[in-house]
Parts: sequence; C-alpha cells; structure tokens
Amino acid sequence: MTFNMDLEPDESEHLFLQRVAAELAVTMKEYLTRKELALERDRLRVLHQITNALVSKLSPDELFAAISGQLDRIIPHSSATIALYDREADELQLYSLQMRGENRSADIPKRRPLAGTPQYW
Repeated sequence: MTFNMDLEPDESEHLFLQRVAAELAVTMKEYLTRKELALERDRLRVLHQITNALVSKLSPDELFAAISGQLDRIIPHSSATIALYDREADELQLYSLQMRGENRSADIPKRRPLAGTPQYW
C-alpha cells in the first residue's frame, strides 16, 4: 500500500502559515520584553532596598548583612565580601557579608594592604 500525498502547501495555506509565524514572532517579542522588564524591576527594587539599608543602618555588620540579603534575591550567593578603600592607609577594609545565615566576619582579615592585590579583585 502506498500513499501519494502532496505535502506542499497551496498559496492560501502558505499565507496562513506566514500570518501564524508573524503572530508568534510578536508574541515571543512581547514575552521577552516582559521578562526583561521584570528583571529590571527586580534590580531596581533591590537597589531601592539597599539604599534604604544605607540610610537606616549604623553598624557596618548590620548594613552589609542587609545588602547581602537583598543581593541574594537577584544574585544567589553563598558568601561575599565588600572591600572599602582607605586612601590614607592605602589599604582595603574588608567586611564579610552574611554566609548562608551566619556572620563569618571573623574568618577574614579586617584589613589588607592594597599592594599585591589583583587589579580586578
């Protein structure tokens, strides 16, 4: 038994497929735009929360714990360190951020000379 079917679309089917493809392209572009906007919204929300932490926290440990908690919402991480440059001493003041619910600031040196550190550390 053999089937002899012509699988080439006729002109009207071809036009229909073009319209469907055009609609799908518009839908995909809209989806990607919404996803991009959602990521930007989340990023701005985190920056807003960090700004609130900056103006409301006095202790560096409290401040950096708040920053770490906000960053973890968009950039999952197990640990992080903030290094602030001390121009007068020409060294870095290091602050350990929260590490999976624990403050491990004692695990890293508090100060590190700038000399010898990688350029993009």
